[in-house]
Amino acid sequence: METIIIQETDKDMLDLITLAFQLGVFEVCSPQKCNTSFFNLIDKLKPNLVMVDNTPNDDSSAKMCRLITDKFPRLPVIALKFNDYIFNQKLPKYGVAANICPSFDLHVAW
Repeated sequence: METIIIQETDKDMLDLITLAFQLGVFEVCSPQKCNTSFFNLIDKLKPNLVMVDNTPNDDSSAKMCRLITDKFPRLPVIALKFNDYIFNQKLPKYGVAANICPSFDLHVAW
């Protein structure tokens, strides 16, 4: 089974994304639900993918992506809900593999 770690600040969105991926036969965990730090969770679960939510008006999410790719260079990181401008202009330097924009199609994600 493939494992995905999702960092999502909106609890309702996290529940929705978690359910959608679990229905797609993925094991899903988040730092919020597992009550552990992000990097400890990555070390423990050895996920196949990490998804990081955009924090509006803040570069902390993009910087988190860079920290992940620096520490785990073979781990794909996907940005969640970054607008196209930020994704195309800023995120390449942070090591993000892809962006799932708002109103994303879950069939594409599976």
